[in-house]
Amino acid sequence: QSGGREQIMQRMKAKLCFLPIHCSDHWVLLEVAMAEAAAGGPELQVTYRDSLKIPSAACRHYAELAVQNLLGMEGLPAGRANAAVQPEGSGVCGCYILRWMEQSCRHVVHGEPACSTGWPTAAVWATRVQAAVACLQREQLKLLEGSKKEKAAEEEKLKKTESCRRPEAEEGCSRRSLER
Repeated sequence: QSGGREQIMQRMKAKLCFLPIHCSDHWVLLEVAMAEAAAGGPELQVTYRDSLKIPSAACRHYAELAVQNLLGMEGLPAGRANAAVQPEGSGVCGCYILRWMEQSCRHVVHGEPACSTGWPTAAVWATRVQAAVACLQREQLKLLEGSKKEKAAEEEKLKKTESCRRPEAEEGCSRRSLER
């Protein structure tokens, strides 16, 4: 595991990686960003976000384990990077995680400052989620259709191969069709 951090840094082509962590019915977020170090080489920066008013010690513990085991780094930065907290007992931590991920992506891709689009309302979230679900369903259908076509082509190929192996069919089958 000592080389884990170096491997991740070499393979990390993206400027930003998200590690949502679920623990005890609560979500927290680790953001791992590639940044330039003072020495000029790449450096990983880790940001920890927790939407609870009193941050979850258990979730922080698991986040620290993830940072140690996946990145080979010791511990997390003190505190948390967010000021926004969810209403007590609301159970909307996942929405906060999604919003923070969106903000970070907008910052990296478009250079927008944090909260440049404001905090979305429930109606906006519902519309976004419905649009995302519809998009995922269309992509799923495409994949299913593609796999059905592949399966049909494989079955056709198998039928040809099996028919050419029958003794009575040898005359009509070439050696090339048997090899395919």
